Amino acid sequence: MKKLINIFMVIAIILFGVGCSSSNNSEDPIIQDQDFTLNLIVVNYDEDSKTIEAAETDNPEEVSYVISFEDQLQLNSGDQIAVVADVIMESYPAQVNAKSVAVTSPAQEPSTCIEAKPASFELVDRMNLPEGLKVDENHKESGYDFIEKDDANFLILYMGERNTGGYGIRVTDILKVADEYLVLVEEKSPAPGDIVTMAFTYPYTVVKLDKEITEDMIKIERSQY
Repeated sequence: MKKLINIFMVIAIILFGVGCSSSNNSEDPIIQDQDFTLNLIVVNYDEDSKTIEAAETDNPEEVSYVISFEDQLQLNSGDQIAVVADVIMESYPAQVNAKSVAVTSPAQEPSTCIEAKPASFELVDRMNLPEGLKVDENHKESGYDFIEKDDANFLILYMGERNTGGYGIRVTDILKVADEYLVLVEEKSPAPGDIVTMAFTYPYTVVKLDKEITEDMIKIERSQY
């Protein structure tokens, strides 16, 4: 009788040990109750495996979820997404089987704003032009000439032929934007009722530029004033 009791005790111990071992080696438990929504930020999207590595919105650098979704998506790092799921495995990162994924806020693109800096220039008195600088005083078309001298470059801006007086042209500013120089030009027309010269006129203006500013670097923008 005592021997039989000992045999039952040994069997019980073995069965208890097997049960504990099976419990310790089981997979992470799966939560599957009802649909829930996760608001996350995309860290990386693998198109081949259709998996999304995502992070909490308050800690966007750390991947805390790996999401599987059967449809192909167009996702970028930094996109904010809403994930509807009904299966999540308790692991780290948490494994999520998604039912739907929607972008709620696209990633913000980095600013490409380029600073505009004033460039030096000098208005040249048309009555006191530098020696050897030739100006077409009857230039019939709107346009410009770019003339290179030893110590500086000159930009002559033409308004073109006008049938009366009262017209004018001036350079208000020159701005360095990246590798270009933006020449801001204003053109004036006579207002209704103005008393003007009844003759053809050819308005123009001349500006002196630094020698480093070459013709291929300038861009002219005209407006009315």
